[in-house]
Amino acid sequence: MTTCRRFFGIIAGRGWYINFAMNKPDIAKHLARQSKSSLGAAADRLDRMVSEVVRKLKHGQEARLPGVGAFTRSRDGKIAFEPERKGHE
Repeated sequence: MTTCRRFFGIIAGRGWYINFAMNKPDIAKHLARQSKSSLGAAADRLDRMVSEVVRKLKHGQEARLPGVGAFTRSRDGKIAFEPERKGHE
């Protein structure tokens, strides 16, 4: 049985922010369609990805999601997200 989790947060960039609320089943459905895999496999992949991001942040490492951006954690514990800038490398 999959637990329904809701992800809340604010993604902030240079002069902008986005409030978001997404639920795990919707994200998993999207991943399953995009990868042409089962819903269960997509949910498992999502769980592994989130666990890896959390693990890296707990150890003070940057957690980069290719094509999306990077999460970092400051010394005071705040988490920041910097979106990947396409074509501005």
